[in-house]
Amino acid sequence: MIVGGIDLVASMLELGQESPALRIRMGYVYLAVPLSGFFLTLYAVIGLVERVAQLRTTPARGGPEPVVGKDLV
Repeated sequence: MIVGGIDLVASMLELGQESPALRIRMGYVYLAVPLSGFFLTLYAVIGLVERVAQLRTTPARGGPEPVVGKDLV
């Protein structure tokens, strides 16, 4: 989405096509595609990091309790 969006923006800016109503170049309108791809990736990475941090801090369910500080004899 990011790479394809950048290609789309570049090709639209090369063509110089303008929006009839707003009188701005369509390449600027299509900047929404790579920007949304960037933010989608950013929030996915943030969510993944939060999930991994949560899994590291919570004990496993249903499994045996970890043996810490007890003699194993």
